Amino acid sequence: MRRATTSFLFIIFFLSLSLAQEAPKYNFGTMQQGKNFYLHPGEEFEIPIYFYNVYGNRITHVIITPENVPEGWEVEINPEVHNQTLIVSGIRTTIQENIYVEPTNATGDLSSCQEIISRFDSPGKCLWNDNIKSYIPAKEVRIRVKVPENETLGSVHTLSVMARARWYDITGGISFSQERRFNYRIMVISESYYEYIVRTFDLGAFFVVHKWEIISVVSLGLLSLLGFVTYRLYKKVKSLESQKPRKGGR
Repeated sequence: MRRATTSFLFIIFFLSLSLAQEAPKYNFGTMQQGKNFYLHPGEEFEIPIYFYNVYGNRITHVIITPENVPEGWEVEINPEVHNQTLIVSGIRTTIQENIYVEPTNATGDLSSCQEIISRFDSPGKCLWNDNIKSYIPAKEVRIRVKVPENETLGSVHTLSVMARARWYDITGGISFSQERRFNYRIMVISESYYEYIVRTFDLGAFFVVHKWEIISVVSLGLLSLLGFVTYRLYKKVKSLESQKPRKGGR
């Protein structure tokens, strides 16, 4: 009877532990700072995205990849994607991610938020949320964009960045995932203002608008001319050499 009572108490104990564990809550909080940008040819610019986790009870692991990158443009994510080793319920696993976002609390006190930020392993920022009248500790990811030197003025491009969030369960596997796309509209403009009245034909305005095409055509023409002249000289030298009398000849 005593053994049965002990077994029953053990069952109640383990059931209590199971019930005491809080159900998983997944939070993928983000803030996109700006959607429309004006950049000039050759410009390098950084766009921040913020990630936070104030309503969840699981670590959010985020991997970020650029999409729809215009031809010739350079796009980099900082922090870069890297291998991260986790111990999930005693199980060791290695994943790829740019950042992880641990659960934190929103606070009405800026200094408390900044103290939380100081413990982050990557840059962060305190975001004010007017709905809850509190600061939210958020991690920062920066998208570095570089426009080609020869990009056409007035051209409009759409750049996208895909962020995928993942959460892990007791087996060490992915229990849930979510993705979010951030779209940016980028217009290429001049570094300074100027204006021309376009008449029947304005050489100055034409050159400003089509300078890269003109430079390319002129360069190609010069290379072709140089090749032609070199070839003609080569043929002339060969012809003269063939006309020289050979030694020992009659």
